[in-house]
Amino acid sequence: RCTVLVVDDSPENRRLFSLILRDAACEVVEAASGTEALEVCEAREYAMILMDVQMPGMDGFETARRIRSLPSCAATPIVFVSAVHTAERDVFKGYGEGAIDYLLSPVAPEILRAKARGFVELFHRRKEAEEHAREQERVNRELAAAYEELESFSYAAAHDLRAPLRAIGGRAWPESGEK
Repeated sequence: RCTVLVVDDSPENRRLFSLILRDAACEVVEAASGTEALEVCEAREYAMILMDVQMPGMDGFETARRIRSLPSCAATPIVFVSAVHTAERDVFKGYGEGAIDYLLSPVAPEILRAKARGFVELFHRRKEAEEHAREQERVNRELAAAYEELESFSYAAAHDLRAPLRAIGGRAWPESGEK
């Protein structure tokens, strides 16, 4: 089961977004600040991060920049949400900090659910692809080991057959018409 992180300093917004996102077939983890978001991002991967832009201390833009430096969340889709930072320059700044989308409040629940479902599906497909790649790597290692074993066997067999073949090759055989 995948997880979505909701980062917002407002407990009401976190609760609302969590309720909306629970319907998107995912677990929801909440963080009340950018600092808290960084802490939970170090511990696990997320299918999506929904983050408020306007937060005290570290704002959403700075939090996104720092999240992008964490190996566990470097490629996690970040969706900003804001009721305050609604100007075009704010939206572009959000995209510049690594956001995949920028929603203006109030957010339509159907839109948020649809986006979350899409990111959850992509997360599952990425995990399946990673598992397939690991399996392919394992099979390739087994094939390489089998090839080395076969190569070693063929070298030994060729070496062992060399002397008997020389003996056979040195013997005079009757012509096809002779008895």
